[in-house]
Amino acid sequence: MDRGGALLTALTVVRELEQGSMGGPDGHPPQAHGTVLGKTWTLLHIGMFDMAVVMAMGSFSFKCRSGAAPCCLIALAAIFLIATLGQGLLISVTSENQLQAFQMAMLTRFCRPFFCPAFRVFHLPDAPAAPDRLLYSCRPVL
Repeated sequence: MDRGGALLTALTVVRELEQGSMGGPDGHPPQAHGTVLGKTWTLLHIGMFDMAVVMAMGSFSFKCRSGAAPCCLIALAAIFLIATLGQGLLISVTSENQLQAFQMAMLTRFCRPFFCPAFRVFHLPDAPAAPDRLLYSCRPVL
């Protein structure tokens, strides 16, 4: 949900801007709030459906139970998805083509665990000392 939402949003909006199909079927230019709500609403439903499929497969196929209440899980997933889709919309607005949108989404969403020590997967001994200490001091308290 995290990486796919930002990447999907960024690429779909930029593609429509490149092709010139951002206008409505009758050729009227869209209003800004209508475009943002339309894109976010559609992709939010796709993300919530993906979450429902994952939760159903986990509970029925693998017999895993969720520790959270279902309504709390749905609400938090919706908030998380809205933030992720918002970042994708921000990327699509600032990029000029799909390549830029793809690279910005990859840099902001996919590379975060490699550079931020709180989410670091691999030890980076050659990382510069000052940024490494600064990022390590900003890690979340778990």
